[in-house]
Amino acid sequence: MSIISKRIVCLSIILLLTFFSVFAEQKSIIKPSTIKNTNNKAKAFYDCNGSPNTATIYTKPPVFLSKTTNGKHYMAGEGADAIHVLHLYGTAYEMGLAYGQLLKQEIANLINNYTIYLEELVRNNSFLKNLPKEVADYIALFGLDAALDLNYEITKSYVPQRFIDETQGIADGSGVSFKALMRFNYLPEITKAGCSMFGAWGEATKLSMNGTLLQLRALDWDTNTPARACKSFVVYHPSEAGSNAFANIGYCGLIGTITGYSNSRIGISEKVWLDHPDDYDGRIGKPWTFALRDTLQFAFDLDSALTELINTHRTCSIHVGVGDSKTGQFRGVQYSAKRLNIFNWMTQPEYPQHPRLDSVVYWDKHAAQNRSYCFGKLLEKYHGQLNVENTIQIIAMAQTGNVQAAVYDFAKNQVYVANERTDDQSGPKFAYERTFIKFDMTSLFNEKL
Repeated sequence: MSIISKRIVCLSIILLLTFFSVFAEQKSIIKPSTIKNTNNKAKAFYDCNGSPNTATIYTKPPVFLSKTTNGKHYMAGEGADAIHVLHLYGTAYEMGLAYGQLLKQEIANLINNYTIYLEELVRNNSFLKNLPKEVADYIALFGLDAALDLNYEITKSYVPQRFIDETQGIADGSGVSFKALMRFNYLPEITKAGCSMFGAWGEATKLSMNGTLLQLRALDWDTNTPARACKSFVVYHPSEAGSNAFANIGYCGLIGTITGYSNSRIGISEKVWLDHPDDYDGRIGKPWTFALRDTLQFAFDLDSALTELINTHRTCSIHVGVGDSKTGQFRGVQYSAKRLNIFNWMTQPEYPQHPRLDSVVYWDKHAAQNRSYCFGKLLEKYHGQLNVENTIQIIAMAQTGNVQAAVYDFAKNQVYVANERTDDQSGPKFAYERTFIKFDMTSLFNEKL
């Protein structure tokens, strides 16, 4: 490799490590606030700045819209809260083709708007000033598309063929180019999202859910993302041997998993990991969204899910949460190229802002361990009585899950999802303030073509 080629690769990797770090977390002013108990008495909590979520959970089933050879399109919810629900069947290519056919215009619009959005960010001089000079120079010389294309090229030998085939199917069905779709799917590899998660069972839910498992995934990310315009709940019914049916909860055209739940009742949560040693990150390997999706598709219990993560050729550093109905437990994972650390509630680090709670594993949205008391205090308040309803209140008070929030009730096999509205829609802005839609996963996974 020439010196120039080596320099291009090095600059590209620096870009991929730093670009969009401005979205790392949502900062807030720390001040005392109050939360209302069910008896209407107010109790002070440090640095909880939110307000209760007063929206009613939406319980109506999805409404059928259209059908193609290998898929069906429904809509769940109403107005600004509506989510596209797809059922896809067959091989990876067949599912991708149905995906592209069913959401042809929506995917085309989203990819076009996202491209314009990213180009505007790159043209923003103040934004470029926040990047290292060599990164800004690289973008000016080669462009963001070149960086995303390079990231694909240096990782594609680790990407299973099913992802390539599905992307090609979406391209053929929608008319959007394969390259544009793959660039969109590589954005999570180079962006940072704050996020919160927890898994609670046993003593933590014994009075409210008979000790069964409850899991939260709260996504704190770019609140200006054009992806908000096309929210999706995609139920895959793969024909590939050894596969589970599973749900990808995210945005139209995004085939990797940022939030998800499988027919084996495996639930996935995710959060950035910023305070790791400098040498833990890597860029040559399997993109983390693809790794999490394969965990949903092929894991059948907690041990096999963790084994899937252990055996993955990992890239960037994140936290992963894995819940499993068979064991009825949850594990937190520090996931990186160099290290994978697994925590239960007894081994997770303990500090004043993060008290140890029996049968609860959790991380809040903040990068620094000592940033906030709020999330831990709310979990402590509801410990023993945690359920779907007060989890929705916890994230509203802690103001986490600004873009998306999902709650998994494993015993009932139900998933609850809320999303941020777009700027031209009315009502509360952030997901944690908005209506949650209930999904009956037994019904969805049993859906026939």
